[in-house]
Amino acid sequence: MENKMPTITSFEGARIIFTNFRGESHPKYNARGARSFHIALEDPELAQELVEEGYSVRFPKPNAEIDPEKDRRVPSLEVTVSSDNDFIKPNVKIFLVDDEGSAVRINTNNLDQIDRLDTLSIGRCDVAINPYRWTMDAGTPYETSGIKAYLTTIYINLDNFNDDPFADKYETR
Repeated sequence: MENKMPTITSFEGARIIFTNFRGESHPKYNARGARSFHIALEDPELAQELVEEGYSVRFPKPNAEIDPEKDRRVPSLEVTVSSDNDFIKPNVKIFLVDDEGSAVRINTNNLDQIDRLDTLSIGRCDVAINPYRWTMDAGTPYETSGIKAYLTTIYINLDNFNDDPFADKYETR
């Protein structure tokens, strides 16, 4: 693999899945308590391009219980918000966007606000990442490398405004 910088560093209108803004620990999936989410890669060509650039794209495992014609699972790319559950770097920017396009920045120092993102009805998002190229066991037969995606900016479009029966009555901010 060439050691050039990846060309894909942003995703517009992305569907995010497997949100763990709380950084909940799980022995199998998240032992360290990292805060993260996944971008659903609905375009197979994009998923393949990310693999070719060196990103660690996760593909769904075959499941005999799911009819291949009805299988709607897609590959995904994990994006790390913070590797440390108790701290989010100051350069990470998280915005909530309402149905009128107004964006409000979330204070990343207030971890309670970040934790609550897991409870929101999230629509499509615009995501910018900082790709980090890593190598383990360099120069040995066990050498592995790849690219890890770290969040720099996310605009989270809230998906529940159209269902609010009182939205026209009150001016909300």
